[in-house]
Amino acid sequence: GFWIQPLGFILVSRIAFLRTTYWHYYDRTSFFLQMFNKNNNKTNFTNNLDFILFNKIYKNNSNENFFLYWRPRKKISDNKNDFTFFNPIYLSFLTSITHFAENFWYLAEKPSSSRRRKIYFSKCSNRAAVTAGWTFITPFSSNLKYSGFGAQDILLVSVVLAGISTTVSFTNLLITRRTLVTPGLRNRRVLIPFVTIAILLTLRMLAIVTPVL
Repeated sequence: GFWIQPLGFILVSRIAFLRTTYWHYYDRTSFFLQMFNKNNNKTNFTNNLDFILFNKIYKNNSNENFFLYWRPRKKISDNKNDFTFFNPIYLSFLTSITHFAENFWYLAEKPSSSRRRKIYFSKCSNRAAVTAGWTFITPFSSNLKYSGFGAQDILLVSVVLAGISTTVSFTNLLITRRTLVTPGLRNRRVLIPFVTIAILLTLRMLAIVTPVL
């Protein structure tokens, strides 16, 4: 019993290093929406008005008369590239809706496909931590459907080990107490260390395993 209890304590403490990593099913939108910055596109459209055959009277008006108006979003700084994607005037060309990437449907498809890939990667990484299955019973342990995470499986083993070690410790304590009660070994100073060690180790194990129970 005195050898099993420290082993169970180490096994329970090991659970802190086997906790499941919490994954997010979404990524930051700024990573995908950076190329769709509309402020850069609006600036480029203003600079290119001189090359468009419009009357000078219309040039003095607002750009909203020729360009589909949209509210500027939060500007994302990009020192390397200056993108002109997601131009609303492209909507006048029906082919750009399906054949080009700078449209709304491509913008919606990109985060959606990335989210599905993230969920799939998270599920695979979690399922790879399977160890012993739910229990040691063959119908459950041989079927992957009843298998859990590695940390959960080891916790179940730790609970069983804690119960066995506690029972063995008290049994060993009773046997030791009865064996040592012989002439010359009746002093309590000889018996107190055995009682103290068994109680402290048992309480320490039960304090850790009790929340699981």
